Amino acid sequence: MNSTFSITPDLSISECSLECLPSPLFRQTREQILRNLSHSIQNSLELRLILKDLVKDINHWLLCDRTLIYRLDTQQGGFVMCESHTPDYTSLLDWNIRLPLWGSSAVLKPAGFEAQVIPDLAQIQLDSDERQILQLFNIKSQVLVPLLLRQNPWGLLILHQCCDVREWQSWEVEGLQDLAVAVSIAIQQSYLYHQLQWVTHHCLQSDLSSI
Repeated sequence: MNSTFSITPDLSISECSLECLPSPLFRQTREQILRNLSHSIQNSLELRLILKDLVKDINHWLLCDRTLIYRLDTQQGGFVMCESHTPDYTSLLDWNIRLPLWGSSAVLKPAGFEAQVIPDLAQIQLDSDERQILQLFNIKSQVLVPLLLRQNPWGLLILHQCCDVREWQSWEVEGLQDLAVAVSIAIQQSYLYHQLQWVTHHCLQSDLSSI
């Protein structure tokens, strides 16, 4: 997946302080999450369980208030498939709502499938319903990373900061994009497995009916 991301600038080593660079622990944790994800893909084809563990790992890794997988079911919306959040904030799984996807049209453009960073949601134009959802779930900052199935939009990896606005670092978003590539592989394998199960079942039913 050839992805870039918007809003957060690309920082070179010569242009930023040491505080702006990923720590060795950050890189080690990212690699460990990738290994865990790869292991899960090899040992389980239950996509929901794989993604449930992933959002929990990401939430701890980047110290977010909420991390979720949002499954797209139409161009206008979808539903929360799995989520991890800190105890101070409300779970989106408990609410039958369609999450407003601010900037999703740019994120899901086939030309790039760009990740999008919104450091301060209070600074963008929203209608009254969207603003109400922001307040209800204390969403102050957001990152959207596209998840693909056969190079088509399947869903979004979404991170929320609720305690305050957040200036997401370029290397944080790049780490999320690395994970999104691995998640897309897991989605593809899960779909192939369930398609094979369906074909096998119908072949057996056909054989039985012909006896």
